[in-house]
Amino acid sequence: MDPTGLRLATQAEHQRLEQKLDLLSPSLNLEQYVHLLRRFYGFYKGWEPKVAERVAVDLPELFDPRRKLPLLETDLLALGSEQPNGLADQPCLDVLELDTLAGALGSMYVSEGSTLGGQLLSPHFRKQLHIDAGSGCAFFAGYGDLTFARWRAFQAVLRSRPPSDDKAIIDSALTTFRLLYDWLPEAD
Repeated sequence: MDPTGLRLATQAEHQRLEQKLDLLSPSLNLEQYVHLLRRFYGFYKGWEPKVAERVAVDLPELFDPRRKLPLLETDLLALGSEQPNGLADQPCLDVLELDTLAGALGSMYVSEGSTLGGQLLSPHFRKQLHIDAGSGCAFFAGYGDLTFARWRAFQAVLRSRPPSDDKAIIDSALTTFRLLYDWLPEAD
C-alpha cells in the first residue's frame, strides 16, 4: 500500500476530525483537555487489545512499542484523574475489520499518523496548558525523538503489503477516522 495513496484516500475524514477537535484553539483549557484524554483512553481501551492481538500474529515486534494506553494512563494520573479507566463505554469497534492484518494496519495508520500531529500539538499544549511529556502530555508527545523513525518504519510495513490489501487498509482507516469522529468530543 502506497502511504501517499492512503493519505489522499483518507484526507477528507482526517480534516473533518481535526476541525471537530480544534486542538490548536486558544480557548482550549485543562478541563477540556483532560476530558479529551479520557475519551481517547476509552477508545484505546477497546481498540488497542484487538489490534495488538491481530498484529502480533504476523508482525510481533511492530505493535508493543506503539501502545498508547500507558501514555494516556500516565497523563491522566499526572493531571489528577485517579481512575483513568473509569470510562466503561468504548465505541463500537466490531465494525472495524481487525481480524485481518490489512484491517489492523489500516486502523493503525490513523493512530500512527496522529503521533506526527502530536509533534505540532505538544509545543502548543506546553505553551497554552503548561504541560509537557512528564506532566500530562505524554500521549501527544508520542515517541519523542523516535516519532519520525517509527513513522517511516510503519510506512515501510504498509509498502510491503500486496496490492490486494489496499482496499481493506483504506476501508479500515476510513472507518477508524469515523469512529473517532463520533467518539471524541467536539471543541467548545
